[in-house]
Amino acid sequence: LMAALRHPGIVGIHAAGTTEDGAPYLACELVEGARSLAEAAAGAPLRRRVELVRDAARALGHAHARGVIHRDVKPENLLVDGQGRVR
Repeated sequence: LMAALRHPGIVGIHAAGTTEDGAPYLACELVEGARSLAEAAAGAPLRRRVELVRDAARALGHAHARGVIHRDVKPENLLVDGQGRVR
């Protein structure tokens, strides 16, 4: 389901499955220069922090509109790539 999501603010999923011993896995797109939203927002001006949260909300809205719920949204689980985009 997640692999079908296409949005610039959502990390792509390349593959999913289980290992030989039954452990589940996801193979996700590499996000170059990634840091957590918490790190990216630290010390940033208010306007930039609001932009980061807005962009995260847009990506989450895209997922929600397609029936996907994140269930663990927090700054540590949101990435900001090397170009400053929330993923």
